[in-house]
Amino acid sequence: MINSFKTYLEVEKRYSGHTVVAYVKDVSEYLLFLELEFEKTYKDCNHQLARRFVVSLSERDYSKRTINRKLSSLSTFYKYLEKRNEVESNPFDNIPALKVPQRIVRDIKESDLEDLFSRIEFESNFYGIRDKLILDTFYSTGIRREELLGIKLGDIDYVKNSLKVLGKGNKERVIPVSADYIKHVHLYLEKRKDVVGNSSDYLFISKKGEKLNSNVVYKMVNKYLSLVSGAEKKSPHVLRHSFATHMLNKGADLNTIKELLGHSNLSATQIYTHASIEKIKNVYNRTHPRGRKTD
Repeated sequence: MINSFKTYLEVEKRYSGHTVVAYVKDVSEYLLFLELEFEKTYKDCNHQLARRFVVSLSERDYSKRTINRKLSSLSTFYKYLEKRNEVESNPFDNIPALKVPQRIVRDIKESDLEDLFSRIEFESNFYGIRDKLILDTFYSTGIRREELLGIKLGDIDYVKNSLKVLGKGNKERVIPVSADYIKHVHLYLEKRKDVVGNSSDYLFISKKGEKLNSNVVYKMVNKYLSLVSGAEKKSPHVLRHSFATHMLNKGADLNTIKELLGHSNLSATQIYTHASIEKIKNVYNRTHPRGRKTD
């Protein structure tokens, strides 16, 4: 059942590799809980047992965000079972998500990213040109890590200067890119052809011609951001945050950012307004004659 659920997530839902691993782990943990605590299977679970599992997570000091993800995993699992007529109802249907404080986005400073692309010396070999283009892609488009790994050669439109991305839920979107970005792509493709030929349809590959590993990309981004920024978090996701926050600070409207990021609803994008409001407050306090007064 776990294996078939995993295939369902990968093939039908087209979830990212990271999400698939997390969901499968969550369901496995839940099934073990039912077996050890109650000698039950997934078919025996009711609303009361589902709530008992959530309580056990709190007792084991799981964070609210992690518990909410596990609720999503298990709800998806039971929806899958309902489709297969394995169960008649979803015991997690009416269990509400826990309220968690909204996180304020911490972006990499614009000046730090300017230093990254203009002052850091990238090697002129395959790795240096590829890594700089990966960083440029994250910051120029705001795409997710799994979306970047899935870009294929045919997804780049050199006439319209755009990039086609396959996002969550198998939703396709087109993101505009600059002429300079396209030049960078051409430079990388020339080096890529010299090194690996036409061995793969994927844009970003290893020197062996294989699709890049997600962890390799994370470590590479972290390494380069560490050279220019003292931010606590330095990851592909932080570059996505930076893309959205910097555009908002420059006057982009929230709906445009929503479409570029591939969010399904505006509420997911509104987190970036908090970062912008913090900046506005700082500017006000620095510049207005009465801005520093607290009474």
